[in-house]
Amino acid sequence: MNCRHTCNKLAFISIFLTLNLLTACSNDTNNGVETNAKPAVESNQYFRLPDTVRPEHYRLDLTIIPDTDHFSGHTAIDIEIIQPVSTIWLHGKDLDIASAVVTTNGGRTLPATYSEVTTDGMARLDFAEELQPQHATINFDYTAPFKATLNGLYKVKVGEDSYGFTQFESIYARRAFPSFDEPRFKTPFDISVTTRSAYSAFSNTLSTDEIKLDNDLKKISYATTKPLPTYLVAFAVGPLDVVEWTPIPPSTLRDQPIPLRGLAARGQGKRMAWALENTAELLEWLEEYFAIAYPYDKLDIVAVPDFASGAMENAGLITYREPLLLFGDRPSINMQRRYAMTHAHELSHQWFGNLVTMPWWDDIWLNEAFASWIQAKAAHDWSKEYKFDRNTQARAINAMSADSLITARQIRQPVNNSGDIVTAFDGITYLKGAGVLQMIERYLGENNFREGIRNYMREHAFGSATVYDLIAALTKATQKDTSGNKDVKGVFESFLFQPGVPYVDVAMHCDTDKVTVALAQERYLPLGSAGDRNKTWKIPACLAWGTGTERSEECVLLTEKKQTVSLSTSGECPAWLMPNAGGAGHFRWNLDADGMQALLEVFNTALDAQERISLVDSLIAGVYNGSIPVGTLVEMLPDISAAKERTVVTSPLGIYRRILTQLLSDDLRETARNHADAILTPRLAALDGADGAESKVEATMLRRYLVDFLALDVRSVDLRNQLKEAAHQYIGYQADGALHLDALDPDVLTTALIVAVQDSDHSFTDALIEQLKASDNQRLRQAIITALAKAIDPDVIRKSRALVMSDAVRSNELQNWLSLILNHDSRDENLPWVQKNLDLILKSGSDRIARDAPRSFGKWFCSDEDAAQLKTMFESRVDDYIGSRRVYEQTLESIDLCTAFKKGQSDNAAEYFSGLMQKQ
Repeated sequence: MNCRHTCNKLAFISIFLTLNLLTACSNDTNNGVETNAKPAVESNQYFRLPDTVRPEHYRLDLTIIPDTDHFSGHTAIDIEIIQPVSTIWLHGKDLDIASAVVTTNGGRTLPATYSEVTTDGMARLDFAEELQPQHATINFDYTAPFKATLNGLYKVKVGEDSYGFTQFESIYARRAFPSFDEPRFKTPFDISVTTRSAYSAFSNTLSTDEIKLDNDLKKISYATTKPLPTYLVAFAVGPLDVVEWTPIPPSTLRDQPIPLRGLAARGQGKRMAWALENTAELLEWLEEYFAIAYPYDKLDIVAVPDFASGAMENAGLITYREPLLLFGDRPSINMQRRYAMTHAHELSHQWFGNLVTMPWWDDIWLNEAFASWIQAKAAHDWSKEYKFDRNTQARAINAMSADSLITARQIRQPVNNSGDIVTAFDGITYLKGAGVLQMIERYLGENNFREGIRNYMREHAFGSATVYDLIAALTKATQKDTSGNKDVKGVFESFLFQPGVPYVDVAMHCDTDKVTVALAQERYLPLGSAGDRNKTWKIPACLAWGTGTERSEECVLLTEKKQTVSLSTSGECPAWLMPNAGGAGHFRWNLDADGMQALLEVFNTALDAQERISLVDSLIAGVYNGSIPVGTLVEMLPDISAAKERTVVTSPLGIYRRILTQLLSDDLRETARNHADAILTPRLAALDGADGAESKVEATMLRRYLVDFLALDVRSVDLRNQLKEAAHQYIGYQADGALHLDALDPDVLTTALIVAVQDSDHSFTDALIEQLKASDNQRLRQAIITALAKAIDPDVIRKSRALVMSDAVRSNELQNWLSLILNHDSRDENLPWVQKNLDLILKSGSDRIARDAPRSFGKWFCSDEDAAQLKTMFESRVDDYIGSRRVYEQTLESIDLCTAFKKGQSDNAAEYFSGLMQKQ
């Protein structure tokens, strides 16, 4: 049964039927498997599997026919029994085990009783006698349902076609085969797949054999894999388009070419050429960086029609959401940018995470932070025009809001339950982790850092390693450097083992013969926070200062609560001081009013782009913690918008959006819109000139951000009219009903469709919905779903809700829609519907929808009353979904902080914009 769609449709017919169907859908039968509601005592003790048994080799023989409801398999696991046992703990989730036996090294066959004893998939095999230390083999025969939750081995239906795809990270391989589903267990796999003769089937390695079977079936066998953890095993099965691409040629590191293929749903393969064409350059750069050849025998990239994650780095079979690979002949600049960053990220995982794997999930940052850091370096080498070298800093700053919560995780967070595992894949791990690595790379030196990484990879290839293995490799690499000892371990530990953002107060003092800088650090906390500021880090900080036309820098390791640094000057007092030279330090900072004013005077002359981003962020941080009035930041908008760099110009748009929606009355909101319009509309027009941006690519990207802000937040009438007309032409509205791709810049497609939905009559929405139903273009579908989520008219909103809760919309599209519908403009219309249908919504798609629902809805909330509503909605529900408790608690704290921000800055905002209104 497709629980989502069957339940959704009947829900609107009868509440009684809905409740019964939901009960049926949420209690899948599990014939032959003992399942207890509460874990056994032993499994609490062994949330991590005990060290009594370890796997040595898997043989997986699966029958995957996606147009059916179930798959089946035979799994053989060679094991080493290390201690005498009568119970073997392992993992399995919703597996209907027909047979489980162990064959000893003496040839005896012992039956076992298989039981699933926890809801997250802890399982046990019980034997009638004690097994002594030896090598043995466990054999399972079983069936299991294809899931509708977009994890495990799940089914995707596209038109009349059905496909089987996998998402095993983090704890979902156990839904496809019984296993020791922890990352420390890396073993070879021998895999075979039986499917329909007309289907294609792919796994981690090249196929070695294909046998025709009865009943129009075939069996495909694959080469033995390199040692892999279970979460990196993968399958793609169905009527796939297979695009055989030019192999990646041999290199100085490789004697053999790498076979390269693109896989997509039927009819979509023709749109993969651009993604395949640009793969080799990214991969070859990564090989050169690591000085290690690509570790696997082939590379397949797979465009998955319905996928909860952005992408997944399965060894040799990388899966992506369709919009990241399917471009056709006209990929937009933004699509190219997203492709390069995501593709570089997943390719880098073939080393970070796949070649060398963390033994436990507390070190998942070794995978994700490193991939997030190196993706910008690889993408920047691929194309300098996109300025990818600034992305790591900008993205790390984005993570600082979450890191300011007292409920924030630390980068290397202890993992004590499955909720800790699934919530480890967040901005702290990815974005903050990458920012910290960028800071440490500068501290150690780029060459030292790269040599340490290479040593780390070589020493632990095809094995596992922890943070301390990395620290040892980097320390060894830096010991050759005569520039001084580096406290590698101290810096890493101070940023990995505590949450929070360092906040450094900086004061420069000029005496007759010397210049000193007093530094004082604490934890950054926003208005309303109950957190403890008394925290310290070991912060590699570089100071820059200017005297006349001269610029100098000095670096220091800030280790104490308070510390004084002497600047190497001739005694002349610098005209300005930048506390974060190059923007590479992962901290926020504060200067006194004179020091800040001096920096603002040289904002567009003496500071580089990263320093300007750091300055704007520190101003914004001051607004959020109450030390800087909001009007002071608004005063800077003309200077900030005059910068050429996209990342600088766009840096204050997020807080200005909050000023509009959270701090102002309706009349002052219009004043604030007019103020932004007067500054940013000329800036948008300037992009057509030679000096409007750093490059054509940057101009296109900046135009996209400015058009979005001016059209949707400032509500520029002229711009909205232009976009509405272009959107009408794009879908052939009131004309031929065909798509006219040249009518609209693809980088502003989503914005144009949002405006048209909001400003057109209902017939435009009807035409747009028909386009979605007829389209298999995921990029267009995504834009339409977003536009419908931001509808304002109640009738259009009701049409939108009926559409997305039907079979016409995929689970990942529903996820996007749900995260947008409580926005400022449509909340009053949508909130009662969400509250009424919440249980249905939580069961209507991927696990991620349910887990993240408190944030998807609560991110729009900003009052004590809102917090009470969120508690009513979720307090009794969050523990039903793995990881949702942490999401819920962080969302509640964010609402409290938003409420405090309104109370702390509303009066200043009103005063500032009242003054502007009088001048207008």
